[in-house]
Amino acid sequence: MVNTATTESARPESRAITAAELPAKLEQLRAEAETGGDTKPVIEALYALEKKFRLADDANATALVATEIVRLAWQQGRVPALVEHLRLLSRRRAQLKQVVATIVREGMQYLDRIKDVAEKRELLEVLRDISMGKLFLELERARLTRMLAELMEQAGDISGAGRVLNELQIETFGSMERQEKWTFMLEQIRLCLDLEDTVRAQIIANKFTARTLVDEEFRKSPIKTRYYMLMIRLYTMQQRLKLADDTRFIDIARAYLALGEEFLGNAALYTILAPRNHEQHDLLHRLSQRQPLLENKSPLRIYGELLSLFRIEELIRWPIFVQSYRSALEEKHPDLNWLYLQRRVHEHNLRVIAKYYRRIHLSRLAALMEVDEDTVEDLLCDEITSGRIWGRIDRIDGIVSFQRERKPEEIVSEWAQNVDEVLASVDRLDELVNKERQQRAVPTSGTS
Repeated sequence: MVNTATTESARPESRAITAAELPAKLEQLRAEAETGGDTKPVIEALYALEKKFRLADDANATALVATEIVRLAWQQGRVPALVEHLRLLSRRRAQLKQVVATIVREGMQYLDRIKDVAEKRELLEVLRDISMGKLFLELERARLTRMLAELMEQAGDISGAGRVLNELQIETFGSMERQEKWTFMLEQIRLCLDLEDTVRAQIIANKFTARTLVDEEFRKSPIKTRYYMLMIRLYTMQQRLKLADDTRFIDIARAYLALGEEFLGNAALYTILAPRNHEQHDLLHRLSQRQPLLENKSPLRIYGELLSLFRIEELIRWPIFVQSYRSALEEKHPDLNWLYLQRRVHEHNLRVIAKYYRRIHLSRLAALMEVDEDTVEDLLCDEITSGRIWGRIDRIDGIVSFQRERKPEEIVSEWAQNVDEVLASVDRLDELVNKERQQRAVPTSGTS
């Protein structure tokens, strides 16, 4: 241990040293440490110099002396001595900010040289303690925290790694470059997903604003691909854990679409799996016009055929659909949820029937859709309550009505509008007939 009483006392030779003479004095002390076996007198002399320049408020000179102390401590006793002197220097009375920042950065340089995991973690903890609550060391603390999280993850403590990393609100760090900030946030999302903490992962993901996602630097960097892959993993996990409804399918489709044309097939498939709404309908038609999905020899041709089936208002027979596409889809998508796909086929058929029928018996509707009446009734209830179609079920007579009942006022208003249109057409016709007669000099009735 360093005798603090001795180090705080100023040696006579240290009082005569000026800032201009300091480099030469440090070189002399460095030579004494290398030649002599005992480094204690050298360290005491350095602490005396550190005190002199610290009390004189000379930040540059104090930082030079403190750096030399850290280097000598590393040469003397490696990690134990380094940890001891880092703590001592950071706790000196009226220590300057520049000096604290310098010794933290100097201590970080030795992390890669330490092979022992326990010693490396000890040094990381000390450096994090020194930088805690210091705004001028927020960047260094963030990097140290990430290193510590990596060590904890390698040791199998994923929960601890996630807890340590998520302590930092990295988006508020103004001194960090955007690329490094994005990478840090993606690492936070990844650890949250490893812990199946979808709530915190979604909160961090929301910090990637729409402006960030369209930023040119973001779009050209590998971070974009990693971000969207993590979003797909997040949305899929929310579906699996029943933390979100099937509307997440459209988010997955948009994430795949943002990754490029090589993922067009995935985007098309998840668009089909998404429930019907304006966004899904628009994306379905836009994807069906993409050239890679239309080429006959393209490996993505099967997805173009699927989009056409759901775009054209014709019934899809589920048995034939399964026979035609099951083997190909299972080969490319072994985790595909066929129950969702079957439901989307039935919903499509129900919308087609609702367009062409005003009233239909429930048994006939079930026969057209090739399912039982209970399944049809459940589908009808879901579609009607969601507002995707309008309908009423007469359970006594077993009749489904797809035509909305009109109020008497609407019927009268429409009749009056039709009468006005007919009268306007008659007037227009009379004008044209009179005009034609005048041009041909044909006398009108009643003239001699």
